[in-house]
Amino acid sequence: MQKTSRLSAYLLVLSALPLMVFGFARSASARDGLGPAARAQTQGGVPIVVDSLADNASANDGEGTLREAIENANTNLDSTDGDCAVGQAAEFDTIAFEISGTITLGSALPAITGTLAISGGNAITLSGNNSLTVLTVETGVALRVDGLTIADGRSAAFGDGGAINNAGCPNCHQRVVYQ
Repeated sequence: MQKTSRLSAYLLVLSALPLMVFGFARSASARDGLGPAARAQTQGGVPIVVDSLADNASANDGEGTLREAIENANTNLDSTDGDCAVGQAAEFDTIAFEISGTITLGSALPAITGTLAISGGNAITLSGNNSLTVLTVETGVALRVDGLTIADGRSAAFGDGGAINNAGCPNCHQRVVYQ
């Protein structure tokens, strides 16, 4: 009887193995059915949603851009007249995208000055346009980058390789592709 119980337990574990392996291989949105902004909200805090591929900071134009989202996260104020949510002073902020495509930077983004997570949902590319460092992280600041492609960055000091200027401690999760 004890042999039968052990054999049953081994078979149960082996039958569950493909589910565990393939379950983890799926994207988070396939697992939970949520978009990146909705998922960020379920993980705590209100996400700062980017809904435009434009690279501007025009307040009150109805478009939430990455530039505006970073500024609101840094200042915990609404510098956008309602285009993006305001950062949360007491906790980390999450920037999530409700769009897909490439954001081509025309000038340097604001440096990240507070703990921040940027969740690209595996559908966003940030391009430095072969002339800019894409993200800058201030000293002592934690940045989590998730599901984002960073392309065409250029460092003024070092030439190619201007993806993230890290004076803080970026922590890249899941899929971050540097091109």
